Amino acid sequence: MWLLSTSRAELHFFNTPESVPGGYAILSHVWDQHEQTFQDVRALRSRWRRKPRARTSAKIKQSCKIAQRHGYRWVWIDTCCIDKTSSSELSEAINSMFRYYALSRVCYAYLRDVSSDCPVQELFSDFWRSLWHRRGWTLQELLAPRLVIFLSRDWKVLGTKAELADVLCRITFIPRSILRLEEEIGDICIAQRMSWAANRQTTRPEDQAYCLMGIFGINMPTLYGEGENAFQRLQEEIMKQSPDTTLFAWGALWHGQPDSFPTHDGTHRHSDYSYLFARSPSAFSECSESSFSPPRSALSQRVPIGIPTFSVTPHGVLARLPLVEAHGAAIGVLSWSRDGDRLGLLLTPCPISLDPSRPLYDAGIGDGNVRVIDLGSATEDLELFGEAVETVWKEIYIAHRPPLRIQAVSTAPVFLNRSITTAFRLPEANLERLDASGVALLRQSSIPSPWTGSPAAMLFFGRADQSLSAPMDFVVHLGRCTGSTSLGSDTTLADAETRGSLQLGAHWAYAEHYHPGEMEPDPSRLSWHECPADHIREWPRGSMTFDISCECTLQLTASVGRPLQAAHVSLSFVPSMLNPSEALDLDVHVEGQTGLQRTFGGVPLLDSATLLQYSMDES
Repeated sequence: MWLLSTSRAELHFFNTPESVPGGYAILSHVWDQHEQTFQDVRALRSRWRRKPRARTSAKIKQSCKIAQRHGYRWVWIDTCCIDKTSSSELSEAINSMFRYYALSRVCYAYLRDVSSDCPVQELFSDFWRSLWHRRGWTLQELLAPRLVIFLSRDWKVLGTKAELADVLCRITFIPRSILRLEEEIGDICIAQRMSWAANRQTTRPEDQAYCLMGIFGINMPTLYGEGENAFQRLQEEIMKQSPDTTLFAWGALWHGQPDSFPTHDGTHRHSDYSYLFARSPSAFSECSESSFSPPRSALSQRVPIGIPTFSVTPHGVLARLPLVEAHGAAIGVLSWSRDGDRLGLLLTPCPISLDPSRPLYDAGIGDGNVRVIDLGSATEDLELFGEAVETVWKEIYIAHRPPLRIQAVSTAPVFLNRSITTAFRLPEANLERLDASGVALLRQSSIPSPWTGSPAAMLFFGRADQSLSAPMDFVVHLGRCTGSTSLGSDTTLADAETRGSLQLGAHWAYAEHYHPGEMEPDPSRLSWHECPADHIREWPRGSMTFDISCECTLQLTASVGRPLQAAHVSLSFVPSMLNPSEALDLDVHVEGQTGLQRTFGGVPLLDSATLLQYSMDES
């Protein structure tokens, strides 16, 4: 590892952290836009031989000064002590980062957004709101060192990790016993450790996984460019090395009765909650009170002895686990508990398994975020809805991740965009914006290529993550008016084309609520739109807003947050730059969505008791 001498800020190499004479200090900080690199610091030595430290940045200079004042000859700073031009050195440093911090004699946590007179113990103070608490990499920098000294923007001491354990616990949800070194990190279950990272951000998606490797004792190659797949790989490595099944203990808790279980609709949509592995650490936000407690001896014949095993295969995760099969549900008993209650993993048979000889299950139930269910007190027999139940050990396959797709873009291809000679186009930028707001293009009707506006096209939109948003499925209809008044409502396009009476006129569009269980309209009919109300040329500035709300009752089991509101969809059109005389670009905007949103740093978080249950009352 490379270290800076605190007296001159010169780089020196040591084979291991243990070989540094007298030990070393280490800096934890949030990166600024411009930081001096390894190459920058090396260049200073050749240009300013007498006092190279004086030419370093204020952050490096002050770090050296305070470490030297505390008696340390060496300091490690991630911005300039890693040669990031070397992929092998970068990978080694990332895999060793937790160890670097753990073996340091002192860690200085520099908070550039906190003043020295800040009342650090007060609720929602600048210390509480500091960006340092919300970055992914600073989590291990808080956990690994034995001594962490927090410094203000002017490098004054604010307190140590142990001294500030009470306020740090409220900010980070990390137990005081961990912060005071009274308990080992490895004694905390996987789900709870993941929950510490749930509200933290990283600049690159891969770092959501890489910054957690040391916290779980994992080493794996770093592959920048793999995106969210890094977090999938991390979970697979954890599963291989730990029997702790709380790795799968994320998602919402089911509180209803067996006769009201949600079920998959006819389209069998998968969501992020359908898979065994989470998409990101944010999925574990409700797991701060989780624990893994496999029974050491039989409480009774109904409580299974033994720990389930899991292994990744091309067909899914092969799981050997005790199952409860009752009330039409399958529940994996995985020795989880939360707040003293034993929990199980809800499982749903997947009808689209590629191999019928291998029983494949989806995690969760329905197409929402419900994944776990109460199985009674952790100290008593297994119970489901107040009735005693028994388990049987089985081998099943569980879908663990979405199917691999060889594509460079995240959005689905749009049939409208396949050719220039089209009546409408849906720009990729609009799809990406919708996807970022939680709205996805789920499917689309088949249209010929090239398509000139007839038969009509249908674009089906819905919730991207199936989580806390209201039922919001809607369909956008697009087409061109036939310009014929002699055709009845039962006349098909094929009939019109045969008679030669099909004349394409005004572009038209409208949006309406669509429930996945409803029968779909027949795209071959001509009488789909209202003339001239749906003609886009009649709309003010080419825009129109449609009410897509459905009759529904929202039940809140806690008073935090606001009720969800009815949604409206705005359709806006402008001439397409690719073919302005014939094609219109469509912009879809969903309005009126307000939900319970988890935030951080002064805005109340949604706690584990807050649940949304939807009771559909279609009129």
